[in-house]
Amino acid sequence: MDGARIKTEIGPIDGTPEKRMFWSIISDYDLKTGLCELIDNALDVWLRSGQKKLPTIDVDLNTEQQLIVVKDDVGGVRFEDLYLLLAPGGSKNDPKSEVIGIFGVGSKRAGIALGERVDIKTRFKAERSLELNITKEWLESDDWHLAAYEIPSIEKGTTQIEISRLRTSIVSTDIGSLRVHFGQTYGWFIKHGCTINLNGVPIDAEEFENWAYPKGFSPKIAKFVVHIPDEGQVEAEIVVGLITDRVAEEDNYGVYFYCNNRLIVKELKSREVGYFNSQEAGVPHPDASLCRGIVKLRGPARLMPWNSTKNGINWSHVLFQKVRPTLVPLVGHFSTLSRRLKDDWDKNVFRHGSGEIEEIEPAPSGASLRSHLPPCRKQKGHRLRS
Repeated sequence: MDGARIKTEIGPIDGTPEKRMFWSIISDYDLKTGLCELIDNALDVWLRSGQKKLPTIDVDLNTEQQLIVVKDDVGGVRFEDLYLLLAPGGSKNDPKSEVIGIFGVGSKRAGIALGERVDIKTRFKAERSLELNITKEWLESDDWHLAAYEIPSIEKGTTQIEISRLRTSIVSTDIGSLRVHFGQTYGWFIKHGCTINLNGVPIDAEEFENWAYPKGFSPKIAKFVVHIPDEGQVEAEIVVGLITDRVAEEDNYGVYFYCNNRLIVKELKSREVGYFNSQEAGVPHPDASLCRGIVKLRGPARLMPWNSTKNGINWSHVLFQKVRPTLVPLVGHFSTLSRRLKDDWDKNVFRHGSGEIEEIEPAPSGASLRSHLPPCRKQKGHRLRS
């Protein structure tokens, strides 16, 4: 049989995704990333609504019943929008806006990754209260239809997600580590009035800009706009300096990334941010552990260099490649300075707890910032004058 001589349509192909896609992503999530996805979703609704009413998000972990409940008061879901809670890729987030989720599968896969049963109750404003039940049986079937129920009234404008039959048991020590993680990840939101409660206790914000200001070696900040052709622009802010809150038993130095005010990853000490390169920060070592870099990126969500679970950076992303020439030399500069002053950090660094951050120009396009930084001259006796 001869082939077609011209391009000829022979019929449509069914592109409906298979439910096993949910199973394939379960391994991507742990307790922290899964719960953060659910919190992100609530914060995105708040951001989309114009931030008129400060949100409250309650996360409850019951270690005896092995039950997780996440509740928010950011508005609820209309009946006609319930499909967004199921459909892969379904989302009301505009990828051009400054939100913290664009993948459209966060709440679905996060809940399913944490437990075999997910019960969602929601009420949009003063409309009727609704419920969906995502079960193991539904996930194993080929049918995408899921029954929606009207239920007795719950609080107006709320959504509650209850996750049971957990895939990994939760223990009491998880509560303490989650408290720290939420405080760090959502520090900006908490400081701006958002309330996140864990087992009924409000989370305190934790930030990392605890700078030292030795004479002549104050922290450096570079602010600039990154233009991505045909895509848009992102505001970038990079601050690098010596710190006063170093904890010897911990690993609290390196580079920290925020995207649209959410902490994505902290304490990075990889080659991509200047480590393991003798010409920059060198091998991570306690001698160089007073250097911290904080990168803040604000812009369209689709331009952020985060990975899909928002706990890492895509090193090949064009935005990271644009900020790297400014970031890496600064990390190298202050890591070298940390080593030079190691003989007496108390006198040379920690006592200098106040001052001003020096604003500098970012690296010229296609160049490195290294040649524009002052030399880290070794102080006489390894000490700075007070």
